[in-house]
Amino acid sequence: NPTKIFLKALEKNLPTFVHHFIKIGLPVHKIFFKNDVPQQNRYDYFLAKLYNEQIIYGDGGTRENPLAKVIQTDEYLRKRKIESTAGLNQVLRLLVGDYMKNLYSVPLADNVEPTTGNNAVHVTVPAEQHNETQLAIDTIYRDLFLWTIFNDYIDMAKVFLAHMKHRICGALIATKILKSYRQISPYNDTKETFLQEAKYFEQYAIDCLAVCHENDPKKATELTIRQIDFFGGVTCLQVAVDADDKRFVGQSCCVQAMTNIWYDKMHPDQTKKRSKLALLLGFLSLGLLAPAMVRFRESKV
Repeated sequence: NPTKIFLKALEKNLPTFVHHFIKIGLPVHKIFFKNDVPQQNRYDYFLAKLYNEQIIYGDGGTRENPLAKVIQTDEYLRKRKIESTAGLNQVLRLLVGDYMKNLYSVPLADNVEPTTGNNAVHVTVPAEQHNETQLAIDTIYRDLFLWTIFNDYIDMAKVFLAHMKHRICGALIATKILKSYRQISPYNDTKETFLQEAKYFEQYAIDCLAVCHENDPKKATELTIRQIDFFGGVTCLQVAVDADDKRFVGQSCCVQAMTNIWYDKMHPDQTKKRSKLALLLGFLSLGLLAPAMVRFRESKV
């Protein structure tokens, strides 16, 4: 039975087997998101199979799982464990931050794009059924990726990351989770392991951003500050700053994005040295000379 073997491969942390099943087209989303299950119970099977005590604590409680420490140190999780999507959302709040909106909700369409606002993405699909299927596929790969990071299954996380949407943001969230684990770990060797794992995902995000920048620098800059509802409405730059991913924040795309935020409605040319004097005079005059001396962005209608 391919489904049972796939679940066993997940449980035993066998990334090669998992990768093989994905390559041959195993419908992973159908394993966890069953059509005959009510929307409000959509995650019940997922939680029962992947967040049970045996996986978190291991046989006889012998496995060193960083997720177990998070559960034991949080009053909400210690009482309720992870038996609902509320528990998963609490784990993300603890490991990533309160700025991430609840990621797990039902129905699935409630926590993914498109949404209203300036960052909305409008996608035309040939049929509603196809759209729902793709949504389920994207969602389960995201959920499995986060599950592997929670459990420190790094090699398996790399497999799911390769098949996931919004890989840059996903990789940066992984760095934040791993660095949070590093803070609570009592052992120096484990701290170093978490740090090296976080560096891998930071470099992965940097490499992806570099490819984007090579193809379209403007869109790459916008990508760093775009809210990604698929990951709780966070931005890549927001997560990178919070995770102290200095190398990622130091990339030219991120520097340009922060410059644009700082200068806001002023024209990008104002950042050049020859324009600094005009900008200074605008400040010293309390804005009176700014309309005449400072160049602003032109509004696009």
